[in-house]
Amino acid sequence: MLAHDAVIKNVYLDTYGQAPLTCPTCERTKHANLAPHKDRHIPLKIKCPCGAIFVIIVDTRKYYRKGTQLPGKFIKLRSEIAGSMVVENVSATGLGFRTKLKYDLHEGDMLEVCFTLDKGQCAEICRTVTVKHTDDYYVGVEYVHTRDVDADLGHYLLPD
Repeated sequence: MLAHDAVIKNVYLDTYGQAPLTCPTCERTKHANLAPHKDRHIPLKIKCPCGAIFVIIVDTRKYYRKGTQLPGKFIKLRSEIAGSMVVENVSATGLGFRTKLKYDLHEGDMLEVCFTLDKGQCAEICRTVTVKHTDDYYVGVEYVHTRDVDADLGHYLLPD
């Protein structure tokens, strides 16, 4: 039986369409071919041999995106617009953040974002980014210089 408050876990496909499925109850891991589900974007119920049922969503992003709640600040370049944000997800190529106030941000705007990691040395990460999309208080951005990920961010992005 699946609890109504069950956590939905994203699984990431490798280049062959395979993904590791780890049961949250017994921690048994099995690699499964999930390629047929890669474009469906709906939750899938998985039943483990131990009897547990858990839910996954197949994520086909090129880079792992880690869910976070990291406080930070942003400033819109060549303007007076600046504010506080909470980074909700971060990857090797960009991040998504939420603001408490609505700002005049649009696709193509350039921002400087700074936030502090909550693991390891708690390093401050500052990047110039381009706004890719906005949805009310949520802003998705891509790093302008997609150089190699620095050591602090790279270590932070390792899956838990």
